Amino acid sequence: MKSVVSRCIFMPVLLIAAICSPLVLYGADTESDKSGAIIKYIPPKLGAPSVRTGGGTRGNSGDAIELTVLAPAHTGLSSKTQPSLCWYMSKASKLKIEISISETKAARPLLEKTAEINTGGINCVNLKEYGVSLAVGTEYKWFVSVIGSEENRSKDIVSGGAVIVAEPSKELANKLSASKGIEKVALYAKEGYWYDSIEGISNLIKQAPNDKGLREVRASLLEQAGLKEAADIDRKM
Repeated sequence: MKSVVSRCIFMPVLLIAAICSPLVLYGADTESDKSGAIIKYIPPKLGAPSVRTGGGTRGNSGDAIELTVLAPAHTGLSSKTQPSLCWYMSKASKLKIEISISETKAARPLLEKTAEINTGGINCVNLKEYGVSLAVGTEYKWFVSVIGSEENRSKDIVSGGAVIVAEPSKELANKLSASKGIEKVALYAKEGYWYDSIEGISNLIKQAPNDKGLREVRASLLEQAGLKEAADIDRKM
């Protein structure tokens, strides 16, 4: 009787890969494998000017911190009244971090809270954690601040973006209900829902932190929004 190996030698290459290689038993259904080509973000046609602000570095070369919100230059869309807001910080710090959000024309912020997150890399908070909901169709500005001094807030490192909650059409809502995982992330990005796409891919990364394919998807989205440094760091994690 001929062995499996000897029989495989005479099979077509594709059939060898399917039958003879044990690799087909592993990794075929990972989220990154299903992503295929890099996801493309298509900005909504809002005609809004650049709204992403601030960021930058404070401190000496040895202890400098760089901060930027993960927001597009334009006002980004969310389908949720309690979206996740994410930011990139170059390294961990003992300094306090403050999250604030307010209506564009409001005098007082809707939220102004110190976050318990001060690790480096990419971090997110969901407004549900603070019991805050956004109104549909209202533009909000949001900021992340690294507080340099309680006595002198001018030393803060501040970065901000803008968000509008827009309800998806009935057709899109049906498509979203029928999709999951990386497919849902791609659909959000294609339809211009920046905050949902970043939240979705970030949640997938939490579930599989060592999946380089998922990190590449997020890095690509960040690059498309002009956030190259955050993208470069994400690829290295």
